[in-house]
Amino acid sequence: MPEALAPGQPQSGQGHVPTLVVFGAEAAAGVLAFALSIRLCPLPAIREELWMRLTAAGMLPAATGPRWRLASLVLGRPDPATAPEAGR
Repeated sequence: MPEALAPGQPQSGQGHVPTLVVFGAEAAAGVLAFALSIRLCPLPAIREELWMRLTAAGMLPAATGPRWRLASLVLGRPDPATAPEAGR
């Protein structure tokens, strides 16, 4: 007869995933969902506003850096009026 387990203990054959791994997976899923919700947003004015605010805050300093590429992927191509010049 199998031994009785205390409540909350995994049964034999079930795996145990560390808490930080689960937290990391949930954080990654949240970031992906947030990025997709911005990218697929039906209001282009919101994306233009985000471009303008990110460039005004200095978060996107050059039009060729990795942050610029990530922002282009999430927000789509910027309006030329809100995009900083390359090499600045």
